[in-house]
Amino acid sequence: METLSSLDKPRGWISVGTTGSATVRRCIRSLAIDGRLPDATRDRAILVATELATNLERHATGGELFIAVAGEGYDILSIDRGPGIEDMEKALTAGYSTAGGLGEGLGVLQRQSDSVEIRTSSEGTIIRARVGPAGREDADWAVVERAYPRGYETGWSCPSGDGWKVAETPDHYYVLLVDALGHGGRAAASARAALEARVFPGSPEEILRAAAAGIGTTRGAVGAALRIDRQSWMVEASIVGNIAVRVEGPTHPHRVAARDGILGPRLPTLRTETFPLPRRHTLLVHSDGISARRRVPVPATVTPLLHAALLYRAGARSTDDACVLALRLGAEQ
Repeated sequence: METLSSLDKPRGWISVGTTGSATVRRCIRSLAIDGRLPDATRDRAILVATELATNLERHATGGELFIAVAGEGYDILSIDRGPGIEDMEKALTAGYSTAGGLGEGLGVLQRQSDSVEIRTSSEGTIIRARVGPAGREDADWAVVERAYPRGYETGWSCPSGDGWKVAETPDHYYVLLVDALGHGGRAAASARAALEARVFPGSPEEILRAAAAGIGTTRGAVGAALRIDRQSWMVEASIVGNIAVRVEGPTHPHRVAARDGILGPRLPTLRTETFPLPRRHTLLVHSDGISARRRVPVPATVTPLLHAALLYRAGARSTDDACVLALRLGAEQ
């Protein structure tokens, strides 16, 4: 059973525009070095991330840059809220730059990245660049997460009370997403306690009980646990507190009902709901750092990472940790 969690790999977030350029570049280089990947891969990731940060700073509104070490490479995600790229073909031309930049423009993405995905409109632009061997952009699931940055310049040094854990077997995916009460170090400690518990494999209710036992008498958290059958495409889900679990797609939207309560010593009565995940539909699981009222219609060809990024851009609250996981079985088809 292969397991990944928000505790496993270096990852970071920068609000470009509120952070000085020197700090942006220092954080990019620091995270890349922490990843302990080959020098050539690291140097390409630094170049791509720096160029994306420069473009956000000079051309965009509300720009944010996310970097995560994933597998043997880096996933780099750029999100902004306008005005969009008018001429994509010209923007990707080698050497084209409307404001100087590194003299490379977005054309550097095509040369230094192993794969690139871009979605732009009047609402803004989202760019996903993969540097390194094929990785999570081709997987069934992806996560976009950001710590509440109060008192910090970036999300590199800011502890988050949101956390996630995913396990994969030939027959199932197991998912746990927790949102610890409050912010800062104490909330992060509660989330870590839940994620470090031996929660997989098991039914959603068993996963939540194990997470609650791990949390113990720490601050407490809310959470959702899911078991997804990779053969029948049926989902079992159990929720305690204000975690959103829903299916979005062209024909079968669905929202899972939550139970009031907190993960901890006094766990409420748990219930499990079972429902299908139709082809070309996406399962979304997110903390209340993302508005549960926001729906983002997207084409079925958009990868789970881009779907998560679109929902994050539409609904992320600026005063809370935020985490959204998107899963679509057969996403590469």
